[in-house]
Amino acid sequence: MTPITSIIGTNGGVKDERERDFLWEALADVLRKETVLYRELYELCERERDVLVSFSAPELLENNSRKETIILKARLLDESRAKLVARITESLCIEAEGIDLTTLAGYAGRRHGAVLRELQSALRDILLRLDERNERNKVLVSSSIQHVQKSIEFISRLVTPPSCYGTDGAMRSADATGRIVCRKE
Repeated sequence: MTPITSIIGTNGGVKDERERDFLWEALADVLRKETVLYRELYELCERERDVLVSFSAPELLENNSRKETIILKARLLDESRAKLVARITESLCIEAEGIDLTTLAGYAGRRHGAVLRELQSALRDILLRLDERNERNKVLVSSSIQHVQKSIEFISRLVTPPSCYGTDGAMRSADATGRIVCRKE
């Protein structure tokens, strides 16, 4: 008995082929929407790199706002996908816990299974690219934060005279790297 034929008329499962088709098509539709959404997110992450380099705070805020909106939409789609998977696994009389898309596509039959595997591949590809882009942006942000912290430390040393003793009681060397020539108060 094949996985797809095992659901016909069993314990309150899906009773007709049209309903099964609807569930598989609805799952494919959600996966398509997720792929489109993650592509949009990838494009925003690409743009984010340019915004970080140009250090435009208003553009960064706008970009982050758009990313947050996409992430909220992605959560809604994820919930929809989870509900569909639960309905499908219930109709197949299989355990939903720990099932993945590859396994589920095996139950979908030739036509729907091929579509699900294709969508899974496209989604995996964009998610991998998105992860790589996020890692690059993370390095850029970390570098920028370090630069700002070093600048603040430098300015702080110029304005505040060094203390003679450190927190451990040892004598500090006065290694001032610069002086303020004119202070306007």
